[in-house]
Amino acid sequence: MTRRFPSASTVRIILYAPLALLVALPVGALERLSNAFGESDGAPVAEAKTEIPAEVQGWFDGAKAADSRGDAAEALRLQKQVVAWLAANPGAPVVFRARTMINMGIFLSKIGQKNEALAPTEEAVRLLRPLEGSETEARRFLTMALNSLGIRYRNLGRHQEALAPTEEAVKNVRELAKNNPVFLGDLAGTLNNLGNQYSALGRRQEALAPTEEAVKILRKVLAKTNPAFLDDLGMALINLGNRYSDLGRRQEALAPPEEAVKILRELTKTNPSFLGDLASSLTNLGIRYSDLGRRQEALAPTEEAAKILRELAKNNPVFLGDLAGTLNNLGNQYSELGRRQEALASTEEAVKFRRELAKTNPAYLNDLATSLTNLGIRYSYLGRRQEALAPTEEAVKISRDLAKTNPAFLGDLAGSLANVGNRYSDLGRRQEASASAEEAVKIYRELAKTNPAFLNDLATSLTNLGIRYSDLGRRQETLAPTEEALKIVRDLAKTNPAFLDDLARALNNLGVRYSELGRRQEALAPTEEAVKIYRELAMTNPAFLGDLANSLNSLGYIQLELGQPEIAREAYEEALKFYRPLAANNLAYQEDLQRTQNNLDEVNRKEGIRTGAKQVLAATNVNYLPQGDPLTPVKRAVVLLWPTFSGKKAGVGLLGTGFVVRRQGDRAWIVTALHVVRDLESNALATKVEAQLFTGPLPAGVVAPRLEVLLSQGPALPASGDEPIVFEVRGLPPDIQPLPLATTPAQGVLMVVGHPSKAGPWTVVSYPLLKTTDQALLLDGGLDPGASGSPVLSASRQVVGVVYDSPEVSKSRPIAQVWAFPVKALKEKIAP
Repeated sequence: MTRRFPSASTVRIILYAPLALLVALPVGALERLSNAFGESDGAPVAEAKTEIPAEVQGWFDGAKAADSRGDAAEALRLQKQVVAWLAANPGAPVVFRARTMINMGIFLSKIGQKNEALAPTEEAVRLLRPLEGSETEARRFLTMALNSLGIRYRNLGRHQEALAPTEEAVKNVRELAKNNPVFLGDLAGTLNNLGNQYSALGRRQEALAPTEEAVKILRKVLAKTNPAFLDDLGMALINLGNRYSDLGRRQEALAPPEEAVKILRELTKTNPSFLGDLASSLTNLGIRYSDLGRRQEALAPTEEAAKILRELAKNNPVFLGDLAGTLNNLGNQYSELGRRQEALASTEEAVKFRRELAKTNPAYLNDLATSLTNLGIRYSYLGRRQEALAPTEEAVKISRDLAKTNPAFLGDLAGSLANVGNRYSDLGRRQEASASAEEAVKIYRELAKTNPAFLNDLATSLTNLGIRYSDLGRRQETLAPTEEALKIVRDLAKTNPAFLDDLARALNNLGVRYSELGRRQEALAPTEEAVKIYRELAMTNPAFLGDLANSLNSLGYIQLELGQPEIAREAYEEALKFYRPLAANNLAYQEDLQRTQNNLDEVNRKEGIRTGAKQVLAATNVNYLPQGDPLTPVKRAVVLLWPTFSGKKAGVGLLGTGFVVRRQGDRAWIVTALHVVRDLESNALATKVEAQLFTGPLPAGVVAPRLEVLLSQGPALPASGDEPIVFEVRGLPPDIQPLPLATTPAQGVLMVVGHPSKAGPWTVVSYPLLKTTDQALLLDGGLDPGASGSPVLSASRQVVGVVYDSPEVSKSRPIAQVWAFPVKALKEKIAP
């Protein structure tokens, strides 16, 4: 029978806004290993066979069977009958009584009653302690009880208390194994648990040795002579990969799960009961590939794991929890690849399964909270910010309720608070965002006092708090938490290279904070140090190439602000060198590539103008306009928007489109989609926007004119969401006239004039209208980024809509489509 291992899903927060869930931790907590020993072991001992009534033994064995098929509630019901019999029979054998208490603790824990699970396990230890020197059998079960007691404390977040019984269990079983190799499996199991306990306490270096020893025992002693231990070896290898990853030894972390997959794949050929463990190893392998930047390779094993678990869950609901966990991971990996619609679908399905499971078993509530937080992030990435709030708030409520009775959930509550702060910030509710960030810091600070495993989380929450203060305009206050975060991760990185990535992120964030305060010279040093760290990390792990490129982009902006355009150009060019191959294989990097290219183009343009190598065409010069082209007047009314942002992605953002809708003498108003001038990630409004005019093809050395958009003259911006937005410009040439707004409903084939990045500026395409609603027009076709804000025109060249989205083609959305705001939404914005 294959042994089930819980999925460990966690919230990981990145060190810059917005906080986000990355790939969840892998399946395989490995809290027991062998058939001979473990939490659910329950083979009746000799004294039980002779002194326990058959009916009672049947309840005991029935509870075991129910547990093995995933029915923890039935297992608990039967075990309670055994406990009731023991209460009426105080003379029953002590070992049987103790083993009943151990299993009671297990079953209570599995249905989410973790507080209640502690007492029976402590009683088992108390019952067996007087017998430990009398016989091997009693000592064995005392070791089993101690092992379980360590797990019970750990589940309650009492990690320091969990260590002593686990260390004692290892010591005991090591003595037993010296004279009897039958206990080697028990030793491997307790060693794995000891590794987990050290890891939970942040003692990552100490966690490695017991895990390596467990693998060694299983590989050299047990699996060679007894193939029944091959599954245990496979699952122990997964744990070993986790330990290497914890220490930043990511290349070494790959080989163990690869071997685990190979072992378990062979086992499933003759025994399908190992399919669940194969799925666990595949999920783990996907995470290791992702850690190494091999994100496309990471997808295949995770998709295979989901497929296996989906089939298993059809006939056995015990696998639904594992399926939900793998779908959660799959959503994260789709998101890493820029396939955001598919990421949403997987995450929605994970929420659905976990919600159903949690209805009858509160043990799944924390997993549900994790998936709900992920769902909020998926909605946010798609610009559906109002929808993103509800699941994130629900996650906070669940975590808060869990933490009231079990401090083990305080870390999860803090992570949920950090994420809900992001969602509040997205919606412009910045005071609430700040309050959530402050509460997260307070919780993590308390947790870190007794458990250094939370220090990095504290650093992350401090960085986030600095971002929230910045959002409120309290920029001087942003420095203290950001500097404290840097100090924490610098200390962590001194002894563990796994934190070098976090150190580089903290340095980047400090550079951003200094830059916002106008202290650009001080911003330079931490940004340069971040680049240096990422450069060294990327030499051995391509997963850091994107981070290196991002840091180079930040460095270019700071150098440009410091009056060093040549150094800025070098930084942007190097960033592009990394982004180009990344974007060719991963949609998620295409925006970064375009943003960096825009920054380089801007440097070249400004330097060309400054040195006289380039001349700006007068806005009124129409000598190069195409003659006889009936669309020239339309193109003249359509502008190319160059927004500039501050913060983490400082510099030119993604370009967009706008068009003239009204003018009054020298004053004119252009419309675009709000997200063109508001960064979707940070929710920050552009600090500057320029509108480039259509001039036709220009000779070498001549560049098109731009007019600055008067952001301060525009209407009040909404707190969130996306909608048409109107801004004023001055100095528009007299030949540029507003595009007329349609007075009749859109129909037939419609024309879009805009600037999709791949097709180039002032591209004209025609698409059939698929559907019209009060909120949107749906066109049959696709557009690249840059087309947002484009006018949608009828056959008579009247505006019927404003483009705001063209989602990527995916399995769930296989047809290219363009979404546009209807003209009605536009008319409401431009009334004189």
